[in-house]
Parts: sequence; structure tokens; C-alpha cells
Amino acid sequence: MQITNSIPFVSILIPIRNEAAYIEACLNAVFAQEYPEDQIEILIADGRSEDRTQQIIQDFRKDHPFIQVFDNPEKIVSTGLNRLINRSKGEILIRVDGHCKIAPDYVRNCVKHLQGGHVDGVGGAMQSIGEDYVSQVIALAMSSKFGVGDSAFRTEVGRTKLVDTVPFPAYTREIISKVGLYDEDLVRNQDDEYNYRIRKAGGKILLASDI
Repeated sequence: MQITNSIPFVSILIPIRNEAAYIEACLNAVFAQEYPEDQIEILIADGRSEDRTQQIIQDFRKDHPFIQVFDNPEKIVSTGLNRLINRSKGEILIRVDGHCKIAPDYVRNCVKHLQGGHVDGVGGAMQSIGEDYVSQVIALAMSSKFGVGDSAFRTEVGRTKLVDTVPFPAYTREIISKVGLYDEDLVRNQDDEYNYRIRKAGGKILLASDI
């Protein structure tokens, strides 16, 4: 089904736990989006962080009081996402992790692809960045077919095609209503399982070169 609103309302969902080292950069990237601010809501599910994550978020809320923060006592991504989905209002929902930085045109380009009505979920290539020698080696491996096999979003840049899964996806509200919530029994790989259900239900997921 084609999204009819020329500027759809977007919900950005951020499940986190102990992200003090990264959450500031993550939120700065969200606030730098080339998309009307009054058409975005930001919802955070905090898994009872034990570092300074909550304090950093509260500092952001002084200038951005519309940030909504919810408790996630189970502390895992799937329960956090489900809480946020149930509280979100967006016609399009975008997952962003607390340790990632999205490009300034991320929301705009995700919306553009979903507005066409030809796909139900969309995302882009992910760049893994290491902060020291060991993590740089791991990042290199995670960006090669030798390390991750046929994981297109990690190994292919500059291509647009239908895929099995994408990181930090944008979904239409329609496909989420059709497929349901995340499997809360899964601590890991809940996104892969969710995208499998979308495809099983006839949905299409796009890896886009401009995201």
C-alpha cells in the first residue's frame, strides 16, 4: 500500500543499555536529520543502564523535551522495541541503535523509498568502525565476504536490491501491523527473524545505495 502523506510522521525507536560512550553521538545524528522536526518523534527504551546513559539522555531532554524515555526491565532489544512500537505514532518506524550514527539524509531517504509503495522495509549499507587495533581487525573481517558470507549490507556498497535483511531498518506501520511484534524469546538475531516473517508474509525489504 502506498503511503499517501507527502511528509509522513516518523517514529525513531532506540533500544539501549549502557551506551554512555556512544549515545550522545547517536542522538546528535538523529537531531541532525534533514527532515521536518515536527514530523519526527524520538522514543528510547532503556534497559536499566548502570552507567551514565540516563544522565546523558536527561541532559539532552533539557533542550529537546519531546524525547520520550521508557523503562525496559527485561533489558533486551526485542522487549524494548515492542514497548516502543506500542507507544509510537508514526506512519513509518525506524530502528536506531544507541551505538550507531545515521547519516543526515537517513530518514529522508528511507521515507522516499517507502513512499513508493513497492517495498515494506528499507535500510542501507553499514560501515563497521574499530576504535583500537583489535576492533579494527574485527571490523575489517565483519565487512568482508570471508568474515560474514553473503551479508549484503556489510559487504556491498553502491547497490540497490531486494535482500533478506538490513540493519537499522525503516518499516511501514502497515507491515508491522500485519506481522506483529518482535519475538521476545530472542536475545540475539531478533531482527533477522523479524525480517524473515516479513518476507514470509509477502513483504519486500530493500537495501538502498543512498542510505
